[in-house]
Amino acid sequence: MKPVLILSGHVISLGIARGLGAASIPVHVASYDSADFAHSSRYVCSLFRVPKPTETDAFIARLLEIGRSLGQAYLIPGDDASLLAISHHRAALEKSFLLACPPAEAVERFIDKTVAYQLVGAAGVPVPQTIYVNSAKEAGDAAEQLGYPCIVKPTESHFYYDHFGVKFRHVAKRSEAETAFTEAQSVGVSTMVQEFIVGDDRMGVNYNAYAIDGETKVEFTARKVRMSPPGEGVPSLVRSAQVEEVLDLGRRALRAVGFSGYSCTEFKWDARKNRYVFFEVNGRYNRSNLLATRCGINFPLIEYQHRVMGVIPVAQSFRKNVWWLDEFKDLSSFPLWLRLSPRNAITFWRPYLWRPVCAVFSWRDPKPFFNRLGQYAGAFWKKVTGRKSKPAAGN
Repeated sequence: MKPVLILSGHVISLGIARGLGAASIPVHVASYDSADFAHSSRYVCSLFRVPKPTETDAFIARLLEIGRSLGQAYLIPGDDASLLAISHHRAALEKSFLLACPPAEAVERFIDKTVAYQLVGAAGVPVPQTIYVNSAKEAGDAAEQLGYPCIVKPTESHFYYDHFGVKFRHVAKRSEAETAFTEAQSVGVSTMVQEFIVGDDRMGVNYNAYAIDGETKVEFTARKVRMSPPGEGVPSLVRSAQVEEVLDLGRRALRAVGFSGYSCTEFKWDARKNRYVFFEVNGRYNRSNLLATRCGINFPLIEYQHRVMGVIPVAQSFRKNVWWLDEFKDLSSFPLWLRLSPRNAITFWRPYLWRPVCAVFSWRDPKPFFNRLGQYAGAFWKKVTGRKSKPAAGN
């Protein structure tokens, strides 16, 4: 079978590797982060070290070298940085790989939220009230106009998350909005000020889908339960559920951006207006992609069979009320949840008793867990001894 090369080796890539490896498809990982651990999975045949995607010329040159050794492998981006890099160098890479990503112009339509909100909103999908800003003063003015609380959010979230470990900033006064803008500007990230959709982490929904030319073929929905850190981080606890209200919205959003391939579109329930609101399209596999696989919809295999073998996917049913847990992210946020409410000292642990699908731990594939555990232990030791250490990656 045609081999697969996954770019990046973190939680997302581990889920992809397990989905494909269980189908006996040879999987290889290209890593550019010392905190990666997916390569230690039993389903990964080999590890290739590569430069960071931001070091574009060296990154592409190394991929072409790997491509020659693997022989026309199937290339899957495991994060936004690698997705952008390979989409912009598609012509060169197609000589050595079959690519699991849209063309650059399609990627820009969903990576840049300025464009995505315009296209999706024009398709009749509710979007948050948003003001794009170019200075700290404009950010403060926009926050005053929208009212508090509101959020300051990057137009391209992956660069922002890499620097700050959160997807956006909640602000409750003008000075906080101005500071959040300046903070983002300091690392070259443009921002927007957006209304805050009232509701806790449980109001979020993921619409996972495989589409061809904007038309959805297979879809899966799940409810977010906890984020790490709470309110502004990434999902650490998710539950599969049939969320009928977002199905049509998700289809329209993908049609609006003309998407092909796998995506995770995020929505949040707006109780004030009694509707779901669009947040963003992630045009690559999401952190909890293994949840859909364990529920009966193996998206990595579906995409492989379509792109490599020409098999047109058909709609499938999935198991409901299955839990996915990023055990490391979730546990690291326990002190914050406890601070929010003493009741969380008990309720926090309940999902751990419900046999969740873990992001890292698996009885059948234990090495990534111990690899990751060692990284956390090392980071903790350096912290208590005062040594500097690289924070664990969180893609």
